[in-house]
Amino acid sequence: MHVGTGAVARDGGDLVHLRLICTTDLHGHVLPWDYLAGRRDPGVGLARLAPLIRAHRRRGNTLLFDNGDFLHGNPMADAETERLARGGTGSPAGPHAMVAAMNALGYDAGTLGNHEFDRGLPLLRRALRGLDHPVTSCNLTLAPGTGAPLIIDLAGIALVIAAAGVGNGEPGEA
Repeated sequence: MHVGTGAVARDGGDLVHLRLICTTDLHGHVLPWDYLAGRRDPGVGLARLAPLIRAHRRRGNTLLFDNGDFLHGNPMADAETERLARGGTGSPAGPHAMVAAMNALGYDAGTLGNHEFDRGLPLLRRALRGLDHPVTSCNLTLAPGTGAPLIIDLAGIALVIAAAGVGNGEPGEA
């Protein structure tokens, strides 16, 4: 988790202090657990970060983002992916566990990493439909009618949220 702070000038010269919290490369780690070793791992897990994220958000003017590679990467996430592939978000069991955890923390926006595409676009679309926050991306050919800029108003300041990345010369499709 990275926390950055800064100040932005509002019309009229007033400064507004902003705090940006960014998670990255969660790779499906909801809990602080090493599924291969079968033991606790205090170095991973969104649940471990939840109290820190909530404490920062209570201080106001705080936005929470994810930088991608959140969906796949450990046996629990793989099991969730298989469950989602069989039942979709409409199944009684609900969305992917990482999606549910991100929703519980109230992410403001996120972006896609390369591993979000590991299980194919149909599953990725199904998982993304469960998210409560918008997702930005780059290096994709978007469907008609999509791709409007993401603008978040925070303390009267319009913040434009964008993703940047390096492509391999082969466009993807969304």
